[in-house]
Amino acid sequence: MALFFWLSAFYFVYCRPARGLDSWTAYIPLAKFTGLFAFLALLMSAGRTKRRFRDLPREGRYLLALVCLLIPSALLSPVWKGGALIHALDFSKVAVAWVLTFLLVTNFEKLRRIIFIQAASVAIIAVVSVAKAHNAPRLQGVWGDLRQS
Repeated sequence: MALFFWLSAFYFVYCRPARGLDSWTAYIPLAKFTGLFAFLALLMSAGRTKRRFRDLPREGRYLLALVCLLIPSALLSPVWKGGALIHALDFSKVAVAWVLTFLLVTNFEKLRRIIFIQAASVAIIAVVSVAKAHNAPRLQGVWGDLRQS
């Protein structure tokens, strides 16, 4: 149960509704914390899920191989090692979320809950974006065109 909670928290934070309010989350890396706790919960619940790690499809193994290649190649980057490593670690959260989703979402109710979290996240961030940036030049064209119609 804790594993699905941390996966849901990770999706909630990673799909940006909690990040949309950047004034209070600017200095707290919520996505990193929830991703770390989801990964720790995955390690602690090894063998307790219906699906096993060996049941990963070929695409999941390719994703994990890609992450395993990105991190050493980031360390060997001749341009900007620090930035390359940060971006590789940011991308590795995708692999953690994908593996957790594959292992945990085994019935329709859990799938519905994850889809609802993602859909609600998009709606929340859209409302926050319009509320915070109603005077932004990027949105002025959209609102101006709508008002002229």
